[in-house]
Amino acid sequence: MATELEVDTSSMLYRVRQFIRLGLIKEVRAEPRQGRPIRHYRSVADGFFVPFRATSLTTQVSLSPHAFSQLQKRLNESIGRAWLAASSEHQTLGIHVFRNAEGNITHNIVPDPEDDRPNRFFDQLLEPNAPAVWDTWGNIRLEHEDAKALQMEVATILMRYRPKEKEGEQEYILRLAMAPAKQ
Repeated sequence: MATELEVDTSSMLYRVRQFIRLGLIKEVRAEPRQGRPIRHYRSVADGFFVPFRATSLTTQVSLSPHAFSQLQKRLNESIGRAWLAASSEHQTLGIHVFRNAEGNITHNIVPDPEDDRPNRFFDQLLEPNAPAVWDTWGNIRLEHEDAKALQMEVATILMRYRPKEKEGEQEYILRLAMAPAKQ
C-alpha cells in the first residue's frame, strides 16, 4: 500500500494505526511468516463520505487533480506502452503537426505519418489485432441538448460494459471527461 501511494512505510503504518483507532479499518487476517506476520486490513464499511471542507485542499477546483493524479500517471504510462506496441518497434513515434480538413493547425503523437493519410495510425488502432487503446483530447462545439445526449450515451455505454467480469479479462484504465471549456 505504501508503494502504491508513494509514501514511506512508517508513514503508512502511522495512518493505518490512526484508521484502526478511529474505527475505519479492521484487521481481517494475518499471514504468518518469519518475523512479524503480514497483516491484511479492510474498511469497516463499503463506503465513506468525506465532506470537502474536511480536506486540506484550498479550493474545490483543486480536488480533482489531487484525487486523480495517480490514475492519470498510470493512464499516461499505459497509453504510451500501448502506442509503442501498436506502432511496432520498426517505427519511431513523434509529434505530427498538420493542417486538418477544416484548415486548422493540429497535432497528433503518431509513428512517421504518410502525408496523404495523417490519421493512418488511428485507423490502424481500430483494426481487430491492434491494442485496445485510444486517447483523444480536443474541443467540440455542441448545443446543450447535444451535450446532454452525448453525456447520456457515454453513461449508457459504461453501464453496458461495467457489470461484466469474466475470467481471463485484462483490466483497462478508462477515463472519459466532458465539461464546458469556458464557464
